[in-house]
Amino acid sequence: MTPQIRHALRLAAIYAFFGVLWIFFSDRVLLAMDLEPEPLTLLQTYKGWFYILFTAVLVFLLILQAEYRFQSTDQLFRQADSQRKHLIHYDPLTGLPNRQLLQLRLEHALAWAKRHRSLLAIHFIDLDRFKEVNDSLGHQAGDELLLMAGRRLSGILGQDDTLARFGGDKFILLQKTVAGPEEAAVAAQKLLAALATPFRVTDQNEIFVGASIGISIFPNDGQTAADLLKNAEAAMYHAKEGGRNQFHFYTGLMNIDALERLNLENSLRQALARNELELFYQPKIMLHARPTTADRQAAAAINTAANRDSEWHYPLVGAEALIRWRRAGELVPPGRFIPLAEKSELIEQIGNWVIDETCHQLKKWRRQGRPELPVAVNVSARQFRAGNLAEVIAASLQKYQVPAHLLELELTESILMEKPEEAVDLLEACTKLGVAVSLDDFGTGYSSFAYLSRFPISALKIDQSFVRDLGHRSEAAMIADSIIGLAHQMGIVVVAEGVENIVQLDHLRQRGCDQVQGYLFSPPLPAGDFTQLPALFSPARGEPGHAR
Repeated sequence: MTPQIRHALRLAAIYAFFGVLWIFFSDRVLLAMDLEPEPLTLLQTYKGWFYILFTAVLVFLLILQAEYRFQSTDQLFRQADSQRKHLIHYDPLTGLPNRQLLQLRLEHALAWAKRHRSLLAIHFIDLDRFKEVNDSLGHQAGDELLLMAGRRLSGILGQDDTLARFGGDKFILLQKTVAGPEEAAVAAQKLLAALATPFRVTDQNEIFVGASIGISIFPNDGQTAADLLKNAEAAMYHAKEGGRNQFHFYTGLMNIDALERLNLENSLRQALARNELELFYQPKIMLHARPTTADRQAAAAINTAANRDSEWHYPLVGAEALIRWRRAGELVPPGRFIPLAEKSELIEQIGNWVIDETCHQLKKWRRQGRPELPVAVNVSARQFRAGNLAEVIAASLQKYQVPAHLLELELTESILMEKPEEAVDLLEACTKLGVAVSLDDFGTGYSSFAYLSRFPISALKIDQSFVRDLGHRSEAAMIADSIIGLAHQMGIVVVAEGVENIVQLDHLRQRGCDQVQGYLFSPPLPAGDFTQLPALFSPARGEPGHAR
């Protein structure tokens, strides 16, 4: 039974109830009065009129009540329908138009542009480093950042422009009419400027977030909404690969690059099965040690034969294992395939393979009687989140009978700060095996030394962006010096990566940096070449201290 029928029956029942009561009691009252026929007839007439008036008022009140209830229900329905329509077309977090509404407006704008033979521009905006913020400070901070970013970007809109949240940390600016690429470029510069000021999230953290922007223009870069969005996205990825915090206009070659990336990812999925992956090893050099006389004599003989200055000699104390992909006989640059692996589930599988292959190589070197040097492997965020890192390490160590102290793990700050409590438990499980843990790319994330004391870390690596600027920027030197000093106070070994010249080396050595690695001493080498390295290095002329 529908609510309408139930309500109608309720009204009918009320009317019938009062009608029966009136007829029953009014007739009995008249009989009890024992009146003459004429007065009785007059009273019955009055009784009828009174009944009509009474029931009319009753029906009026019942209908009025029903009307009020209907209006209230209708208002609630209209509000719910309005909210439903708003949710269909607007993003619930930022209040901006969503992808569906953007699609409608873009179709209308395209139709208008075709009729009037005008240009329109699509700006595909992707926030830089948003994932690091989300992983390090939590989803609430990420939501606050998206909300504030949306408000800032909305502040530069023109009268006919539409800013939409396309999903995740991606926004779309639709300029319905532009005079030409120059006008679109001006808008893109305003978008970047709007995001240049640091954001304050969770009431305490100041975050610097830029954006990579790709621009496509109708009609040159596409005739349909799908093509314009696809091409703007391709341009955005080129902006991101070009250094971030910039904008690029679409060119036809970008889709070719995107297709090549897709083919590269498909090939990478088969690389493990085809044994196309291999490890190169970059030496770690100790800056503060006293080598034996025999070691000095051996290094001096090598340097003399190579006509090199042997003023400084530094011992080889370890290595970092770096993955390489030999595809069709040629090495694929790591910068091309590692980001592809990180965006897919492949990175976990590849990361576990690196651990296993490193342990395998360590076993080979031990059998050959080579000096036992610890080798560090990089651990990805996805691999760490899997939660079975300690089990994977234990299985490989057991499989190849390798001492645990010969294996080191390198993790970035953002991985540890994503879920600090869980990270502590997982790292302690690894260190109980005897494996050392290093913090990679230190200085680029959000952790502090006070926070680091919670983690079982034995070493940290100064990010090469600071090392690269030594001798050029005083700020880089101040940061590197502070990291070295504070780390030593905590008993943590400091490693500088990316050392490429004597100026950088001298600065780090004078400030007490413990270890360095970089092309000044040696590039990453295949396992066979790595075993040919000397025990002592000389950085003269920017080359490793051995004949090559």
